[in-house]
Amino acid sequence: MLFNRLRRILFYPVLLMAWFGPHRRFRAFCHRLMGIKIGKNTEIGYFVSLDMEYPELVEIEDNVCIVNGAIIVGHDHSYRYSRGLPDRFGKVTIRHHAFIAGNAVVLPGVTIGCRAIVGAGAVVTKDVPDDAVVIGIPARILKDGDKTAR
Repeated sequence: MLFNRLRRILFYPVLLMAWFGPHRRFRAFCHRLMGIKIGKNTEIGYFVSLDMEYPELVEIEDNVCIVNGAIIVGHDHSYRYSRGLPDRFGKVTIRHHAFIAGNAVVLPGVTIGCRAIVGAGAVVTKDVPDDAVVIGIPARILKDGDKTAR
């Protein structure tokens, strides 16, 4: 616990560079410095929050695009604070060529499939299959012909 707190304090300058860095490769590099596995040619937008407390729980594959303001977490303290139960942990994997739109939230234990699209502001609580488009709170698969995408 002390190590995690110390690590967070030491990584704040790196986090600021990751949020405000001038180039997508530089921002991805800064997140890698914090311990997050990020593949090649991955674009990380401004103000993207990747789990800083447990970076080993987040893995992002090649050619992924994560747009400004997205949040990806591998842990959840809510049960501890509200019910006295243990924290929840789960590895988050974002497969190659996935797209996470602005202000989307990906919760612990979720896998985003290959070429999947997560819509703006969606809250992803379950795995997203390959090639799926998900929107909403909680995120649901957008079916062909669905009028809500317009």
